[in-house]
Amino acid sequence: MLDQLRYMRLARGVAEWLSIQCSKRRIDELMLAIETPILKRTNVTGYRKQVSTINTIELALAVEGVDWFIEINPTWAKRAATNDGSATKDEMVAASPFFGQAGDSVEAMADAWAIALAARLRVDQKLDLQALMRNEAYKVYTEEEL
Repeated sequence: MLDQLRYMRLARGVAEWLSIQCSKRRIDELMLAIETPILKRTNVTGYRKQVSTINTIELALAVEGVDWFIEINPTWAKRAATNDGSATKDEMVAASPFFGQAGDSVEAMADAWAIALAARLRVDQKLDLQALMRNEAYKVYTEEEL
């Protein structure tokens, strides 16, 4: 219960901060990408806790009015950045705009870049699918129309 209250406070702060930043920069559309955990057979308990944490954070964000987020699988992020879903951290950094920079946060920035890239691709795929469905050539006809 304490974790849920903490996540609610954190979500409220994130929602307020995002609202201010979007207003300052005149951003009309924003997508919050959340990386999903990977299930490792050796740590099922840790995986369950991570999933529960993500679900609680997403719920808390939704309560605060932030319902424009997308979950990104780490494999999708690796594939988006390197065209290889099993890329290593070094390969991710090498493919990122942060390659050659020094500092402890380079890996984290490369990860965030890959997650954002994967989220953009996922959103574009959804938009393409919706456009295809609206296209007359892909219309699903009822029996009466045939």
